[in-house]
Amino acid sequence: MKYRVLLNIILSMMGIGLMVFYSICESSCSYLRGDIFTIDLKYIGILYMIVIVILLICKQIDLIRIALSAGIGVEIFLVAFQFRENVFCPFCLSFGAIVVVMNIINYVKPQTKNRWYKKLIYAAGEVKLPFMSNNRIPLLAFVILGYLFMSFAFNGSATPAYAEEISSIPSYGKGSWELIIFTDYFCPPCQRTEVDLKPVIDKLLSQGNVQITFVDFPGHPQTSMYAKYFLYAAKADTGYKNSMMARDALFTMAIQNNLQTEVFAALRKTEKEKIIKTNEATLAKDLKKQGINLKIFDHKLVFKEWKNMIDTYKINQTPTCILKYSNKYQQRFSDADEIRNGLLPELEAMVKKGKKQ
Repeated sequence: MKYRVLLNIILSMMGIGLMVFYSICESSCSYLRGDIFTIDLKYIGILYMIVIVILLICKQIDLIRIALSAGIGVEIFLVAFQFRENVFCPFCLSFGAIVVVMNIINYVKPQTKNRWYKKLIYAAGEVKLPFMSNNRIPLLAFVILGYLFMSFAFNGSATPAYAEEISSIPSYGKGSWELIIFTDYFCPPCQRTEVDLKPVIDKLLSQGNVQITFVDFPGHPQTSMYAKYFLYAAKADTGYKNSMMARDALFTMAIQNNLQTEVFAALRKTEKEKIIKTNEATLAKDLKKQGINLKIFDHKLVFKEWKNMIDTYKINQTPTCILKYSNKYQQRFSDADEIRNGLLPELEAMVKKGKKQ
């Protein structure tokens, strides 16, 4: 009790410091993002701790305990979100730990309740509100309110953000719905899936109400070369039409020039290099012949971010599609049949809904 105020202030400053460090974080969790009514959680976390300090100065202990209890509900929601996305941020988890410790420091044993269920409800503590006369409210109620508030107001994503200068290359369209397509140019089921998806993707992109992200999965020795030219085409034009033309052409050429992975792997290094060099020269020439614009740039950062996405979503087979709505809905379609029978009807329904709007 003697050092409660000092400990609360120290922990509040630590919480603010964590959020400041998180704002400049470049670790693998740096693409873990969230906001409440479009305000970034980092700034809300800083404001939250500042409010705690102000309440400490004003000696509003009951309000502090309410804020900390609501914070527990918020942290339960955010930790669950990280488990769901399988991306864990040490800064966020440390901030949550600080909120838990502050709750322990400010804990006051509730008055004894006669019945067992009341003891359970009031176990987290109780608080007296000025406008509630002598009635004491269980702090568990504010934990629940904090969680419910986040389920309504929170908008988050664990999708890696591409660097600003190339952020529009593999993704097109806008909206709360997001479709992420993981395919390999040399994968026969992927080739069929791309044909199935193309008409509805064209319609969705023309309407512009769904964000579509293409991720090229490196399942074949020559996939990285084809993916590189897809990115060159995307870089040459900020719209989606040039990219989609390139994608169609690359899949067609992959079908025509497919050399089985096992056969390619058995070749000598010099033979592999000769094949890749010949195919790349043909690739660039054919794309330009079809009227597809190309702009060469350093594509390695995109490859790195694609690798992060593949790891984040645990992609181990293609084709795979992830359909998301903010953080509230996510469904995975893991083969050509699931995509054709499950995903396509949902996308076609989006097209119809977009037309009505």
